[in-house]
Amino acid sequence: MVHNSESRLLHVTEELQQHIEREPPALLCHYTNQHGLLGIISTGEIWATSVDSLNDRKEFEYAKELAESLISSCIENESDERKKTHLGYLRNAALNAGINICVSSWSSRIDDLSQWRAYSGTGTGYSIDLKGSTLREFAGAQDFILAACIYDKSTQERVLRSLIDANLAQNIKRETEHPPTEEHERFMLEHNGGDFAYHINRYASLFKHPGFEAENEWRLISKPIIVSRMDFRPGISMIASHFRFSLRDGGERRGEPTIRVESVHVGPCPEPELAQRKVRFLLARYSPLLHHPEVIVSTVPYRTW
Repeated sequence: MVHNSESRLLHVTEELQQHIEREPPALLCHYTNQHGLLGIISTGEIWATSVDSLNDRKEFEYAKELAESLISSCIENESDERKKTHLGYLRNAALNAGINICVSSWSSRIDDLSQWRAYSGTGTGYSIDLKGSTLREFAGAQDFILAACIYDKSTQERVLRSLIDANLAQNIKRETEHPPTEEHERFMLEHNGGDFAYHINRYASLFKHPGFEAENEWRLISKPIIVSRMDFRPGISMIASHFRFSLRDGGERRGEPTIRVESVHVGPCPEPELAQRKVRFLLARYSPLLHHPEVIVSTVPYRTW
């Protein structure tokens, strides 16, 4: 079954295709702090952060560096000069990738200690929980993909090699059948590796360092977004950018809610019952837009106060 409008992109390999189409978990959780909870519930939107504004600025670079390393190895072992030249174009594309890709992180781990530690800050944390199928539906409507992060190094290399091989073959075929005659066509081939730059931009955020495997992260990942559709906010040391990803389904239909939140977890805190009641008040304030999600108090024995 095809789940979103871009799930059959030209040149995407079958292995990557199957990964993208993998069914999401029954429930996915977005861990956040008080500011995040208030913003998401009151607006029906979640901020998908530009990859260059993430806390770990090297995160997007990980896949780029891995792809560049694989391509360099291919060049060293390749005797065909034409293929070597085209592999060089793919390496250029990998090195230059990184334009306006926005991501939102979700976890399949429910009420998880490591997530509370990572996202609660110094106060009480919360998780906003949606059905995986609902989140995928929202993703398809907004030209995002929803897919699990890939942590295994051998799997990462296998998927990237398949993309490299597919783009290499396609670019040589294109050049043979339609040699580039205009400057723009030559630039797209030599600088962007044909479609390879787009593929690296689109999928680099799926690849995470194996050390983060315990997160079991699923990601909403945009295609390149034009600047006019981005929003900006103050960051810690510089301006940060994001895209407002909608969790609204377009309005009331047959009594269904506009924002389909399944539940909200209240993280470890000194007064859990009171914190739970406050979240219920918050949801009641926006009851025209919400059904009545369950508000669940964490059972994790973790204390920061």
